[in-house]
Amino acid sequence: MLPEQKDRNPSNFKLIYRLFYPFKVLAIVFLFSMLITSFLESFGIAILLPIFEIILGQETNTQISRLVIYPLKLINAENNLVVIGLIFLFIIII
Repeated sequence: MLPEQKDRNPSNFKLIYRLFYPFKVLAIVFLFSMLITSFLESFGIAILLPIFEIILGQETNTQISRLVIYPLKLINAENNLVVIGLIFLFIIII
């Protein structure tokens, strides 16, 4: 391959680098925010699983289940579907 042809057909990495070079800071902020968002999303799903266990009546003794069930036991609402539904709705909205 001739040297002048090499510049005409850039690799995918070079093309992406050329596109994002003027926006380096924004690209780094975007990637960092994606990383934080994915972590928080997985945390939100992990919080929903004990609520599903309560609704289905299958309690496992995991740390997350105890963390979610403890406040419900304090207000005596661990089997109240209305309260669980409101918590579920609150989690989805946030």
